[in-house]
Amino acid sequence: MKRSDGVKINLETYQRVELVMMKNRQEASIFMNVDLHCEDLTAYLKEKEITLFSYFIYACLKTVELHPELNRFVMGNHLYSHNDLSLSTLVKQNKGTDGSSSLVKWTFGSDMTIDQVQTQVRKSISSIRNRQTGNSDKFFGWMKYFPTFLLRVLVAVGRILDNFNLLPASIIRDEPLHTGAVVANLGSIGLRAPFHHLYDWGTASVFIVMGKMDDHSNMQVTFTIDERIAEGVIFARALTTFQTLMEKPYEN
Repeated sequence: MKRSDGVKINLETYQRVELVMMKNRQEASIFMNVDLHCEDLTAYLKEKEITLFSYFIYACLKTVELHPELNRFVMGNHLYSHNDLSLSTLVKQNKGTDGSSSLVKWTFGSDMTIDQVQTQVRKSISSIRNRQTGNSDKFFGWMKYFPTFLLRVLVAVGRILDNFNLLPASIIRDEPLHTGAVVANLGSIGLRAPFHHLYDWGTASVFIVMGKMDDHSNMQVTFTIDERIAEGVIFARALTTFQTLMEKPYEN
């Protein structure tokens, strides 16, 4: 049965065996990091009136567009390519350190400019903060009425349906972990970038953490990637692309 969010990729025998041997994303996770020197980016953002987070999202999107192998996911021992270009991130419903947060999924068009990305990001964040809700609230809100044992049953059933491509398209569309990648901006609360785990629920094969930028325009970014989606050389090339986008914005 076809999936609503992806197209199945035909694999060689050794690739199929690899998917069977590594049963989940935790087992298949690899960890990569890059230390960025963003003096040119700092000047670029000031000149163009672009926020750091908007440009970071833009750099992530462009990296995936140039290396589409990153926009894949494994489900039910099969490899799929996402139908769209989506990212999910955590948005605080107020700018303080307290208060609740909402996980939101953004779907972007191909070849979007940095201005278009910033406009979409700003509108979405403003909407979330004004409405005090987001994708995660919409999807998970009704679950608060269920006891824990029933939630476990629902999640288990959901996993089975997802593995056999039977999860309803409406759930896949709204559920924020059915996405291409998850981005966490820990720099916004003054933290360096730790390595984050991947979730075995949903379809996110990449988790990107953005650390704080110091007074010398240096920033650390970490990546956790499901190694089953592509060869290592693809990850290395993608990391170089991302670093160039971040460090040399005037050349892109």
